[in-house]
Amino acid sequence: SSHDDIIINYETWDGTNWTAKIKVNADGSVIFTHAPNGDWSKSHDDTIINYKTWDGTNWTAKAKVNSDGSVIFTHAPNGDWSKSHDDTIIKYKTWGGTNWTAKIKVKSGSSVIPPAPTPAPAPAVNGQIVVNADEWTLSDHGFGVAPDTAKFALNVIKYFVGDNKGKFHALSNNFGLVGNVLEQTITKAGHAWTKGLGIAITLESLAHYDAIFIGGDPVNNQVLIDYVKNGGKVYLCAGTGYGGAQAEANQWNTFLAAFGLQFGGVYNGINGNIPVNNAGHPLFAGVQSLYENNGNSIVDLQPDSPLNLIILSHSSGQGLIATAEFIKTVTPPIPEPEPLPKPVDPDIIITAVADVYMSNLVYKGQVKRTQSDEYVELTNRGNKAADISGWKITSAGSAKQWFIFPAGSILDAGKSLRVYTNEVHPETGGYSFASKTAIWNDAGDELNLFNAKGENVATLTYGKARKK
Repeated sequence: SSHDDIIINYETWDGTNWTAKIKVNADGSVIFTHAPNGDWSKSHDDTIINYKTWDGTNWTAKAKVNSDGSVIFTHAPNGDWSKSHDDTIIKYKTWGGTNWTAKIKVKSGSSVIPPAPTPAPAPAVNGQIVVNADEWTLSDHGFGVAPDTAKFALNVIKYFVGDNKGKFHALSNNFGLVGNVLEQTITKAGHAWTKGLGIAITLESLAHYDAIFIGGDPVNNQVLIDYVKNGGKVYLCAGTGYGGAQAEANQWNTFLAAFGLQFGGVYNGINGNIPVNNAGHPLFAGVQSLYENNGNSIVDLQPDSPLNLIILSHSSGQGLIATAEFIKTVTPPIPEPEPLPKPVDPDIIITAVADVYMSNLVYKGQVKRTQSDEYVELTNRGNKAADISGWKITSAGSAKQWFIFPAGSILDAGKSLRVYTNEVHPETGGYSFASKTAIWNDAGDELNLFNAKGENVATLTYGKARKK
């Protein structure tokens, strides 16, 4: 009859007894932690398990967790992966030589970390401006003399909000923006339209609208700049006679210059229905002509930029309608680094600023007097192998206690190694201080790990040292 457990007691190829438990990485790969005779103080991590199957033959297995939580073993006879096969179970001999079958299940709500999703491209916030040299275009008179004006007005709305229904406000008392025909055109299309100077001219206030329409009455230019840079849309018209041509241009040019445009300081004398010479632009879809009457011509300050364009010009070359865009890339928040796993010994405190860090320390060896089986463990929590050649482990308790990793020392991603006081264990890297006496003070010490540049990348303290 079956039972659940978090470990497997198995016979390895040489007939010795081992215990294994597993942990699952973020990418679904499985790490086996192996302990001889169940002694976790001598355990090591690996991606495989070498076991004897029911008929006593030698097999190697590795495991992978699928996205649905199921676990697949890949089995290879004598470690020959060219002859491997997949299965959901592992058949092994346990310590007493009896035959057992095991499968792994990942519990719902367990601490297994799912793969991190690939970050989506950062969304862009587009601020947009439509600039008209003259206010007469959208006036009731403009609608009356240029039959395509209604189409142009709705094209502007669509340019700002696409096929969505929008909320718009004419922040002006100028006749070119508060006429009945313009209001009826926009509201009949299902959009909200309000007008007047009765709203606060702040970023917070303007942010309630998809776009604002301005002209004549002054509006704080810095608020307008901030509004557009935060995704707001603006329709601006000039030629109103407010203060005279140069004063009117000055009134808006700080705002316009922030987006590569400028009003000229004289009225241009252009009057009448102006033929559209850029029918391919979406603002002019279905529009053949628009009315202008003595406005402030528009100058492109950055003609090489695709973000600001004069899209309608008079035959004399003077700019009459222009657009500008501001594209703000929203940077995704930087995720907090994964917290370090807690060490086995609660008396140990670990800090680290690199992927490779000191993950554990056994400072009380079982070997009398020499404590040769003490060890410090290093783990690579990163997603790629780390070259730790020339890295150094030191003790704050004694300048004589240090170890430098030789050339060619590589610690694979997700793997650990150990540096023993005076023992060599190839299965955990084979590193040793080769010290005939105990290194780590049972009462406490501070260990520091330095990279090849001499930078302190990790610290481990325990006992009296953690109280400093």
